[in-house]
This record gives sequence, C-alpha cells and structure tokens, in this order.
Amino acid sequence: MKRLVLVRHGETEWNSDKRIQGSVDVPLSERGIRQAEALAGTLTAKGERFDRIYTSDLQRSLRTGEILAHRLQIPSFTTTPLLRELHCGVWEGRSIEDLRTSEWPAYERWLVDPDYAIPGGESVMQLHERVRQFLSQERAGLDESAAVIIVAHGLLNRMFLAVLLKLDPQRSRHFSQDNTAINVFTWQGRRCYCEAWNLTSHL
Repeated sequence: MKRLVLVRHGETEWNSDKRIQGSVDVPLSERGIRQAEALAGTLTAKGERFDRIYTSDLQRSLRTGEILAHRLQIPSFTTTPLLRELHCGVWEGRSIEDLRTSEWPAYERWLVDPDYAIPGGESVMQLHERVRQFLSQERAGLDESAAVIIVAHGLLNRMFLAVLLKLDPQRSRHFSQDNTAINVFTWQGRRCYCEAWNLTSHL
C-alpha cells in the first residue's frame, strides 16, 4: 500500500445530539447521507482511484462506504467488526453532558487513562490493539493495493494515527476528527507520512 485515505462516517442524529454511540448501530441521518455524497463527489472530481475499500460493519460506516464505493467504482469491498468504534459499555446512548455530571469521576478517568475500560466496554488501548490486529489480518490485501480507503469512526481513526505514526495513543486522542473528515497517509519505503488530517473542505 502506497496511499491510504482514512475517512470518518457521516453524521448521525446521535452525533448531532452529542450522545455516546460506541457499538450501537445508529444509521446515518439525512445530513450524514448528504455529507457522504459530497465526499464521494469531491473524490470523484479529483480523479481518485482506489483498489479496495474497508469499512466497519456498523451501518453508519457501512452506508458511507457504500456511497463512496458506488461513485468511485471501487472493485473490492470488505466490512469487518475490527473497525468498529470503541465499545462504550453502559455509557452507550447517554449524552456527554450527562456523563460529565452524573459520572464525572469515571468519565474524567476515561479522558486521561487509555487503560481504563468503560464498565461493560473497552479501553482505548484495546481499541489500539484492534487496529493493529486489522492491519495484521488484512496485510496481504493491503500490500497488493496501491491505494486503499478505510471508512471507520472518530476514536478508531485516531488509533490509526497512533499505530501508523507510532504516536502515544493518549496524545492521539487530542486530534480532531469530524464527520466525513479525510485523512491521508502515504509511504516512502517503510516510512509512513501523514499528508492531511481532518480535511472537511468538501462540506
């Protein structure tokens, strides 16, 4: 693989309501569909070509990927649970504001401790390991492809940044990641470079 375009899914109603989604299979909102279509139009207009597309199996990511694959005529489409967002356990469905008040000690710990597992869910380090597992499991397909697009989730995409650039996972959490943001990685030999992060000009 010489080029990777990493994308976050389009917006959902839970995104706009600032509710924790995690592993809950929330669909794209109408706005999210328009965002995905705008992204597909921009990539098509630029003449982008991809050999493969990988998406999370959660429908907000999957639907975003389907729109991209159709417009860009990507020949190979793979979905995998390894690209799912962090499982947020008992916090899923709750608003961020609610967690900041009623769950503050635990929520504060989660913000600063990547080893802290949300009750019933995962830690950031477990998510980091899932990204490593994905890259190992899909190595053959990635290696034989010149350009790949991956459609996943906000925190998971930050763990790609950590793994590919060998950054501290906790520090990677401080990089913004908006809906349908474009992140571009390229390789020169074995060295990986981040050419772009959180681009949303298509919106």
